[in-house]
Amino acid sequence: MKANRSLFLILIWILGGNLYGQNENDSRIDIAIPFLTITSDAVAGGLGEQGIATPVDMFSQQWNPAKYNYSEFSYGVGSSYTPYLSQLVKDIFLGNINVFGRINDRSIWAASLRYFSWGKFEKTDLIQNTILELGTEHPNELAVDFSYALEMGQDFSLSVTGRFISSDLKIGSDANPNAAISFGADVSGFHQGEWKRWGQNLVLWRYGFRISNLGPKIKYDGRKSRSYFIPTNLGLGGGMDLRLETENTLGFYAELNKLLVPTSNQCNYKNQNCQNIGFLEGITTSFSKPENQFKLISYAIGTAFSFKNQFTLRAGYFGESQIKGPRRYFTVGTGIQRKNLRVDLSYLFVASSVPTPLDNTLRISASWLWD
Repeated sequence: MKANRSLFLILIWILGGNLYGQNENDSRIDIAIPFLTITSDAVAGGLGEQGIATPVDMFSQQWNPAKYNYSEFSYGVGSSYTPYLSQLVKDIFLGNINVFGRINDRSIWAASLRYFSWGKFEKTDLIQNTILELGTEHPNELAVDFSYALEMGQDFSLSVTGRFISSDLKIGSDANPNAAISFGADVSGFHQGEWKRWGQNLVLWRYGFRISNLGPKIKYDGRKSRSYFIPTNLGLGGGMDLRLETENTLGFYAELNKLLVPTSNQCNYKNQNCQNIGFLEGITTSFSKPENQFKLISYAIGTAFSFKNQFTLRAGYFGESQIKGPRRYFTVGTGIQRKNLRVDLSYLFVASSVPTPLDNTLRISASWLWD
């Protein structure tokens, strides 16, 4: 990949300052480490990119680790692959590895690694009409998570997650700029009821919440003293499964998400500069006027049909207001399970006039679970 293209993509993604919102003077939300907001697995990817209150799966670590307490398996390992900007380049991707294990009847631990590669580019400089080659860079970002989930009762589970974040983009003015580092924490909860009679069928309800990426702002070398919020987020979800026959299930799920990061308007409303407030104050500021809070919420809906717990079809939709951004797209997916092995695929296509970096993207996930 050419140097100018890679550097352009990095600067637009990280430092463009308009990741969410349509106008620099109103609802712009500046965040760093946006790869944490990318859906990395094909299960959630097929349901409109949601997973807070969907059935437990191998990749619940990225959505709601409290769900692991309701897994029929005691251990699991899985990985997934998501191409990014695949319409432009072939070497930018998000990879993910998950593991979990049961401690006892009430508690489970889980860990994951998310790695975002920006590919490679050649560094060059022009001196006296001579192009000098300065080597090859491989900018990347990663997050390492560890979570603990505890069942608080028969139908409810809580989890806490700690996260180490590194962004090694090589964009500083120094010859060897250091990677930007931050930390984050998640708190999530999950309720899953029992199967109950509903007409001629059985129904099971689920509810969940997640507050994610609670942590300090991050700074990059070469950007003076400017700091960026990490994508702190509040998510709420709900869903139901209908058991149509003995082994067939039809599910319906919905999820709402709001970034707990202030817009430029909200900082100005409180006579503050977003650069001068910390992440805790940023959370409270994100709920202040003059923004319409409902327009800062993204939503996802999805449905899934499971045939004898061996073959699954999924479909979903993700949307947000024009104020927040242009992301509106449909997703479809499928999954095949054979004994302890499961493979899932999902595909995304846009539903707006503005393309997204994940347009026409095929995700793939594989997992192995056992007792």
